Parts: sequence; C-alpha cells; structure tokens
Amino acid sequence: MLQKINQLEEVAVYLIDYSTGRFLYMSNSVHHLLGYSPGPFYEKGLDFLYSIMHPGDYPRVLREYVRRLHRLEETQAKEQRLHFISTEFRVKNEKHDWFWVENTGAILDFTAYGQPQNSLGFIKKIEIRQGKYQDTNRAEARKILFNNIPPNGLSKLTEHRKLFVEEARNITHLQPLTDISMASEEKINISPREKEILQLIANGYSAREIAGHLFISEATVVSHRKNLLIKFKVKNTAELIKKASKLFWLE
Repeated sequence: MLQKINQLEEVAVYLIDYSTGRFLYMSNSVHHLLGYSPGPFYEKGLDFLYSIMHPGDYPRVLREYVRRLHRLEETQAKEQRLHFISTEFRVKNEKHDWFWVENTGAILDFTAYGQPQNSLGFIKKIEIRQGKYQDTNRAEARKILFNNIPPNGLSKLTEHRKLFVEEARNITHLQPLTDISMASEEKINISPREKEILQLIANGYSAREIAGHLFISEATVVSHRKNLLIKFKVKNTAELIKKASKLFWLE
C-alpha cells in the first residue's frame, strides 16, 4: 500500500501526531506536489509547514483550526465516528512560487483532554476563485490572538473519555505519544514583553524578524522563547501556538 501511495502525484499523504507537532509519515509524492522531500517535514514537523505557508493565510488557518477544535471537544465524546478538518491555504515551492492547496485530515484518536492526537490526511493542489479569501495582516492577527482573553486568562477544558477509532488499530507502527497536559484551571503568567513576542511568534515571525520589530537582540528573543516554552510546558513552537490558542480562546 505504501508503495502505491508513494507513486501518487496528485496528493501527498501524511500521518501526524498533533500532540508533538511531528509528522510520523509523509509520502514521497510531496516532492512532486510541493517541491520538497519528506525530510524537512520529519525534521521540523509543523514548524516547516508553517514556514512555507503564506503569511496572509496563516492567521485564518489557525482560527479555523482552533474553532474546529472547540467543536470537536463538544462532540467527539458523543459521536463514535471519524472527524475531519479541512483547510485551504497557499504554500511556496523551492522556487518561491505560490499556489493553493487543500489540506484534509481525519482525526484518528483523541487525548484524555479531548484534543486531537493522531491524524491521517492528504494535501492536494486546488484552484481558488479570486477574492475568496482576503489576506489577514499581522496586526489584525495579533489583535485576534490577544483580545479574546477571558477575565482570568483561563480556558476550562472539559475532560472527555478517550475516543479510539476502530480503523486506527491497523496502524501498528505508531509509538506511544505524550499528551500535552492542560489542567482545567491552569494559570500562566507572562510578562508584557513575552506577550509581545508570543503574538509575533503566532503570526509566523522568525527570531530575527521579531528582534528587528521590537528593537532587541536576536539572543534576547531566543531567551524569551525558551522561557515561554517552559511556562507553557511545551517542547516546540507548534505546541506553544496550539496551547496559547486553546488557553486564550483564540477565535
């Protein structure tokens, strides 16, 4: 089956662990489709996908993803079926040409906290009619992220029993995965500067770009980013954005 998947040219098939932001599998067809080998996806995970995503689409995609997560929290414990998340966005190839793709993933299972864990999905090129989407500028994205903080800065997460999809039992190469623990009353205190940096990270700025934007050194940005990872109890940027979105009710 994997040999047939790798021979596909129209779609790239992947398996991802959302709790770590790691791609567990990426078909070789991604090279024909996007112009990149599977290597960077394995090495950098979601961070690499974000790096080739159009900055005008990133905030919208993040909003759609978070909204879908909220809906899944309410329904996944009650509905014993596959759940799908589909988004459309632009990516650039190695020649820096932009084109539209559709990303569709089937959530295979959930963590004990009701969050998607493993997803089997595919990416394909599509044609988008002109004007369907408007670019969201960075300022608007920052406003979206941090103007929706509830009074106590907390998001009470309803703990659902873990949903195990019958079809996933045939995937034998999955390794045990670590859930991101989110207490229902978890409080994270960050400084105004850390909040600024988190805002910029969420909108796709690199450490160098953040340094230039805030007139501080790149080393200072890296130091603040490390502190944010520690405070949010996450391992990488993808987890940081995901958890910040969840706790701060990103809409």
